Amino acid sequence: MADSLVAGVQVRRIDDFKVLLEQCWSLFSEESQRSDDYELAQRQRDAAVAAQAEQEQTIRILSRDLHVWKESHENKCTTIEMLEAEVGRLKERVGDTQSNSLLAVCLIDGDGTIFAPEYLVEGQQGGRRAAKELNERLINHLGVSSRAAFRILVNVYCNKIGLRTTLAYAKFCTFTQFDAFWDGFQATGLFSVIDVGQGKEAADAKIRDALDLYARMPQVMRVYMGGAHDGGYQSPLSALQLSGFGDKVVLLRGYDNIIAKDLRKLGLPEARFEGLFLSKPIDTSGGWRAARSSSSDQGSPRQTDAASSSSLPSTGRACFSFHLQGSCPYGSTCAFDHNKEFTVKELDQLRQAAKTQPCMYINGNKPCSFGDTCVMSHKCRNGPSCSDRTNGTCKWKGRAMHDPRTAAPKSESSHTSNSSASVTSESDRQLILCLVDGNSVNFTQDRMNEARKGGLHCAKMLEAGLRGANPNSGAQIQIIAPYIGDVSNMRVMFPRLGTCSTTQFEGFIAGYAEHDETFTVVNIPGGAPAGQDMLISQSDVASSFVSLR
Repeated sequence: MADSLVAGVQVRRIDDFKVLLEQCWSLFSEESQRSDDYELAQRQRDAAVAAQAEQEQTIRILSRDLHVWKESHENKCTTIEMLEAEVGRLKERVGDTQSNSLLAVCLIDGDGTIFAPEYLVEGQQGGRRAAKELNERLINHLGVSSRAAFRILVNVYCNKIGLRTTLAYAKFCTFTQFDAFWDGFQATGLFSVIDVGQGKEAADAKIRDALDLYARMPQVMRVYMGGAHDGGYQSPLSALQLSGFGDKVVLLRGYDNIIAKDLRKLGLPEARFEGLFLSKPIDTSGGWRAARSSSSDQGSPRQTDAASSSSLPSTGRACFSFHLQGSCPYGSTCAFDHNKEFTVKELDQLRQAAKTQPCMYINGNKPCSFGDTCVMSHKCRNGPSCSDRTNGTCKWKGRAMHDPRTAAPKSESSHTSNSSASVTSESDRQLILCLVDGNSVNFTQDRMNEARKGGLHCAKMLEAGLRGANPNSGAQIQIIAPYIGDVSNMRVMFPRLGTCSTTQFEGFIAGYAEHDETFTVVNIPGGAPAGQDMLISQSDVASSFVSLR
């Protein structure tokens, strides 16, 4: 009985223990689950914190970007307002331009496109009439029905001195008529004449610039280019075609059936205003700058030619005025050569040939400003007994050219033959000594920039001037012209002053000395005082020259 009670108690205890053990396990499981849940929640919290930090960083970045975009937007708005205001002003200006009508521009190379003589001889009245006629022709060619909606601008570019001399010599008009013509021409509307001076191709350069300027202006409907005879305008016209402005350009022909080959290739439209301009170029041959020739009657001063005489081999159509006096009134319009370099002997021959031609001023009964230094002839060598004067064929037509009281010597022209030249005796030889003080007398900057060519040209012009200032009918003249100065100092000083480079200066003095053995460069170090001391003693200069030869 007792044993069964004990056994029953033990069984109950075991069961209670099992129940308690199950409860403990259940509690442990619940605790483990809670621990896992806590760790998961912790990880989720950490992830949420990290995500929040990232979002806060993103917000800060976006805030900065927003600030930048706001500033940019404000700047853009300001710019837009300014542009809108500018557009408004431009619209007003365009409106004003349109209200002032469109524009047609006529650019005329006046050295080649020359108004007809019937206008020139009328002076001011002729100028007004030529301007009115040109205006009418331009409007008719444009086909504009409403004249009030269109304005005409005309610029004539020319070398007025050279053109005036050419036209006066060709007897198209007098100097007074020429000047009065342009006064009348400019009195009309937007008509102007621009004197470009005597620079080579000066008119061409100004017309090229004006052509490019006007062709690109939006209010310019058409540009008439009055230089169809000159192929030099091919380059700017081609550039305008490539830029899309070529359709505005019309070639205005002055001469009949004459247009430069290079311009014809461009295929630009052409206009020809019949009767307004000279129909053919002026024939300047046989004038005061050129001499015609004939193989017969060499005794006649009309027959010796600077271009083909045996006394002037290979001189070509040389311009007497330019090569012998240093300048030419025709400038770039001169029909004769300005570029050839002559030796001393050839210059003597050219000077002799020039004396076979009458001076244009004396021949026109006008005073010659060159006087006795004029390279042309002032007297007919045959004097009052000239048979050509009797039959009206003598070229010396001036009233004083056959005056017996001042008859010109018959030795003015060069009586050359195929035989050898006679030997000049030492008693006939004359010496001209020209001392050039290089420390105080400088040649022009343009010539010094030409280096050797400039030196040769200056030496040649100096010799021509000295011979012209000392006319000699029989004796042989020898010229000695040393260039004396502190050459070493000049070599450093001129580049500093911007006159020329060292290379150009060296080339210049080399060209000066190259002209002839009597044209030397004498370097006297020590500046102006030393050079002046050298100039004082002519014998010292001469001895220096001899030693340097």
